[in-house]
Amino acid sequence: MQTSVYATGESVTAQAYDFYGESMSTGSESGVLRVHRRNADNGWNEDEEMVIEGAHDARVTTLSHSYPSYGTLLASASTDRTIKIWEMRKSSTNNRLIAKFTESKAPIAQVEFTSPASLQLVSLSVDGVLRVYQATIPSDPTTWSCVHTHKATQTSSEQRKDDTFALSVCPDKEYAGLVAVVAGHTTTVDIIGYSTSSRPSVVHQLTVNAPISSVQWSPGCKRGFWHVAVGSRDGLVRIFKVAVTQSETDAKALWDSHLVAELEHGGVVASLSWNVFGTVLTSSGDNATANVWKASYTGVWSCHSTYSISE
Repeated sequence: MQTSVYATGESVTAQAYDFYGESMSTGSESGVLRVHRRNADNGWNEDEEMVIEGAHDARVTTLSHSYPSYGTLLASASTDRTIKIWEMRKSSTNNRLIAKFTESKAPIAQVEFTSPASLQLVSLSVDGVLRVYQATIPSDPTTWSCVHTHKATQTSSEQRKDDTFALSVCPDKEYAGLVAVVAGHTTTVDIIGYSTSSRPSVVHQLTVNAPISSVQWSPGCKRGFWHVAVGSRDGLVRIFKVAVTQSETDAKALWDSHLVAELEHGGVVASLSWNVFGTVLTSSGDNATANVWKASYTGVWSCHSTYSISE
């Protein structure tokens, strides 16, 4: 297990790997962005030329790297209610900010670049508003527009300290425009679909019996279905098998989902991550452990390994 990343001297509040896992970006409580590069010994070194002081005026909440086909773009968001796009290629200039979005009236909880079908960025703020931004010219990502706005489902109008605002886009290019959204103190994951010709709408829902704390959509890898992992505050990870087909009588999409696994993580599940094939799931949470889950050839999921996370 890789443990050579050293302390930065400030609280790290957001982290993201690039597509190849060779670069890791972090954001801090004080609004600073840093980049770490993997070295020949499989360790990590901070790239001192890529430190961006004052990237945000408040805590960085989320980071996302673009697909490499669109360059080395990094999206960052903050409780200062702004989203910024950075060009992280080394250059002689210190100003790498190429775009800034200020439409949100609430702190941004999560941003994520969509599938490589187009250069889009999806954001979710803590007032439950989902926004989709698109680059006007993908080869010159300095001009963007907000093409969609959608109010995500919330079970209560009153915000709670344990509210969850999370999203996970479908990573398959053939199904661009699908995103799983959790907004508020809820037991439901909304799968929202949109396109250039249709506004966002809820096309399917996944429901569990405990408040949700995280969600992650797996790659489909041409299998005809996806796995969507849902972490809950009851300490369980639930895996749904989700598929969509076309109706024989019309163009309407037919959705089907069912629960295939219910796994005991042992604490509130704060983070979920799939491997590139959608066959291995990693969960981590407030019990300071990371569990790696794999399915047998018969489809039975079990814990493959457990790592203790300590300072």
